[in-house]
Amino acid sequence: MQTFFNTFTIEEVKHYIFELLVGLKNLKDLGIYHRDIKPGNFLYNPDTKRGMIIDFGLAEIDPKYQSALEQKYVKMKEEKKDLAEF
Repeated sequence: MQTFFNTFTIEEVKHYIFELLVGLKNLKDLGIYHRDIKPGNFLYNPDTKRGMIIDFGLAEIDPKYQSALEQKYVKMKEEKKDLAEF
C-alpha cells in the first residue's frame, strides 16, 4: 500500500477534499447515505486527480427518495402497459 498523503502539497490536499465532497454530494443527490466515510473507503489517484467512494455495506437509501423511485417505476410500468394495449 502506497502512502502519499504526507507528500501532498496544500493544493493537492484541497483537490483530494474537493473530490471527496463532490462524491458525497452526488450520493446525497441520489438519496444515499453512506454511513461509513473514512479514508479507507475513499480511493484517490493522485496522478489522475480522481476519487471514488467505495464500500456501501452500511449505506441506506433515503425513504423519501425510495418512495419517489417507486412512484416513477409504477408510472413507467403503467405507461408501458398503455402502449402495449395501443
